[in-house]
Amino acid sequence: MMVRITEERNPNSLGIDEKPVEEILRIINAEDQKVPTAVSAQIPVIADAAEAIAATISNGRSRLLRRGGEQRQDRRGRGGGDPANIRAAPRSGSGGDGGGP
Repeated sequence: MMVRITEERNPNSLGIDEKPVEEILRIINAEDQKVPTAVSAQIPVIADAAEAIAATISNGRSRLLRRGGEQRQDRRGRGGGDPANIRAAPRSGSGGDGGGP
């Protein structure tokens, strides 16, 4: 499976700004139809991330940071995000953002 980076140009919408409104809506709708399948394929990775977040919160952390990085396989050999890229920032005493990155 090829991982598509969202910042790439979508060839299906090339010239969309020059098309009639109805065609624009059809293009957008066709692309929207791909979302449930894409999400479904990533449910195990999303579940891992949700579990990591829940564990972090239950350990008294109040703020989560997601580190960027390249797409790679997770610990179970699935492609997609890596829950290890989610870390907690300690609670700040001021109630602010803790002054961290």
